[in-house]
Amino acid sequence: MSREIELRLGVKRGLWRRNDPHAAISSEEFAAIRQVVVSRDGYTCQARGCGFVSKPKQNSLSTWLEVHHLNDDHADNRPENLVTLCALCHAVFHIGLAGVENRGCLIMAPHISQADLNHLARTLFMAMLGDEPTLRDAARADYDKLLAARNMVEATFGAGMSNPSVLGALLLTLTDEQHEVVSKIFEPEFGLRLLPIPEGYGEKRLTAWAGAYKAIPPSSWARIAEGVEA
Repeated sequence: MSREIELRLGVKRGLWRRNDPHAAISSEEFAAIRQVVVSRDGYTCQARGCGFVSKPKQNSLSTWLEVHHLNDDHADNRPENLVTLCALCHAVFHIGLAGVENRGCLIMAPHISQADLNHLARTLFMAMLGDEPTLRDAARADYDKLLAARNMVEATFGAGMSNPSVLGALLLTLTDEQHEVVSKIFEPEFGLRLLPIPEGYGEKRLTAWAGAYKAIPPSSWARIAEGVEA
C-alpha cells in the first residue's frame, strides 16, 4: 500500500551510501526491491502535494523516479521502509547531498510550500528549455527572483549558508540534543526551502520531465493562466 509522506527538509546524519564500506551488499538488495516499490506506488511521487508521475516506456522498467529510505538507513531495504519520490522531493530529505551535487540552494520562501516550489521550479525549467524566446526569458526572470531569496538565508545565518552542503556539514558536528534544537529551522512554518537548480539534474532528466508537459504545451500556458485568473 502506498502512502504519502510529509515533505520536510532533512540532513542525512549517517554515512552517505558512497562512503559506506557495506554499501555494495545493501545496494544489491536495494536494486532488487526498487522496481517493486516504484510499481507499488503507482509510478508516482509520494510526497504530500507532489504526485509527479513517471511511468516506464514500453519494454522498459526505467523511470525517472527515486526510492527513499524512510529511516535513513540504506541497509534497511524492507518495502515498508521505502517510498517512491521524484528527484526534486528526494533532494529535500538530503539537502547536504543536494548541495554537493549542485541540485539546490536554500532560500527563504514562507509564502510557498516546498511541494509547490518544486512544481513551480520544474515548470520554469521546462519553459527555460523551450523554443519560445518570450516565455523562456520570462521563466528565467521568475527563476532569478526565486534565487534572490537565498540572500535572506545568508543574511540570517551567515555567508555561504544558502549552500545546503555547508549547513549540512555544520549540523553533522552537533550532538543529538543540539541537532534537535537547531532542526526546528526545518519546520515548514519557518519558511526555509530548497530551490532546485536545473544544472544539477542534467539534460537527459530535464528532457524526460518535459514529456510530462506534452499534453499542455508552453504556448497554451498564458491562455490557461488568464482563464484561471478570470
